[in-house]
Amino acid sequence: MKKYLYTIGLVSALSLGAAGINAAQAADFVLKGATGTGDTTALGKAGLYFKEIVEEKSDGKVEVTWYPNGQLGGEVALLNQLNDGILQFATLSTAVSSSLNPKLDVMYLPYFLPQAWDSFEQFAASEAATELLGTLSAHGIVGVGLIPYGVDSLAYNGSPVRSPTDASGIKLRSAESVNVRMTLEAMGFNAVPLPWTEAYQSIQTKVVDGLSTPPALVKQARFHEVVNNLVISGHLFGQHVFWIRQDALAGMPEDLQEVVRAAAKEASDRAWNELREAEEVTIGELDDLGLTVTRLSDEEREVFKKATVPVIRAFEMRIDDVSSDGREFMRRIYSATGQDYDALVAE
Repeated sequence: MKKYLYTIGLVSALSLGAAGINAAQAADFVLKGATGTGDTTALGKAGLYFKEIVEEKSDGKVEVTWYPNGQLGGEVALLNQLNDGILQFATLSTAVSSSLNPKLDVMYLPYFLPQAWDSFEQFAASEAATELLGTLSAHGIVGVGLIPYGVDSLAYNGSPVRSPTDASGIKLRSAESVNVRMTLEAMGFNAVPLPWTEAYQSIQTKVVDGLSTPPALVKQARFHEVVNNLVISGHLFGQHVFWIRQDALAGMPEDLQEVVRAAAKEASDRAWNELREAEEVTIGELDDLGLTVTRLSDEEREVFKKATVPVIRAFEMRIDDVSSDGREFMRRIYSATGQDYDALVAE
């Protein structure tokens, strides 16, 4: 049978070694994927689980090579490699993926999911989520799974922040997303967009005071070594997507296409369910490691929520400039989260 090998030239045949070459020859298809975060994060685990599930359920006909920890570059570089066909799949944030279609960045709007994990489950099962997973189809890329990275907290050096006034003068690393940057600025912080791979060193060298990220990533990436405060603010519920190239799927028989799609969904669901179960435990562990943990009251969180409404209005206008359907799009997406969009932005 003819063999279709999807490979990239970033790693030479010599560096793969004889064992790797023999493995590639034994499979009918090879899928190469990567993520910018560590192999203990939900994104990293999703790739590992995908490899395990695909290779088992395809009876070895599909081999998966997986590169976590930013081995092939940060998220922007990985998105470019995916778009160029160098990678066949990747787990990437919607904040970065939105550079190919700005509508994806709706999932990085402040307080997008009002009840965090419960709202995510409702949203993930909706037609709106399916719509967003298809937003990169013009680039030959399809989303086959959502991978939340958790509810954002504020991890930084300084005093506990309970209001936008308290945030004044504190510099936080922001994801390379207009919505994330504008959200942090609306909350009163100075936002500094930086690649994830530069975040730890930037805090260590005082380029920034901290960052906006979920508690799980604070611990997994060892940020507790360089910050002293953790504010459970819940301002963002970042979501990532398991992206795969359509041409990689199209080159396979239909039965293997289904194996790959189902494996990606199963791997994504498994990774985020584990993260959800571990979130509260992780906050306790960070407290034990010496961080000052501050939980905002509902009233304090509502002040931040109202302060960030202009970010949502500005995003609608950006979408309207691109596709002339900003309000209709936002109503549709927010309805899937159980919210009345018109009432929200009227505040």
